[in-house]
Amino acid sequence: MIIDRRKLELQQARASLSREELMQAANITVGAWNGLGIRNTTPKTVGKLAAALGCDVLDIIADRKED
Repeated sequence: MIIDRRKLELQQARASLSREELMQAANITVGAWNGLGIRNTTPKTVGKLAAALGCDVLDIIADRKED
């Protein structure tokens, strides 16, 4: 899964969380944070972020491109 950074930032703003607060709430590392939107993210990490933000995973993942 690829995280859409823009969608993630919108949800982060809605939750009024800083990057550090979100990383702590989701229990993810700086390395995991830095890879968001660049490389595939594990479903577990996507789920942790969505839970910390109080949103659905579909609200933060990139839309799939049609083949």
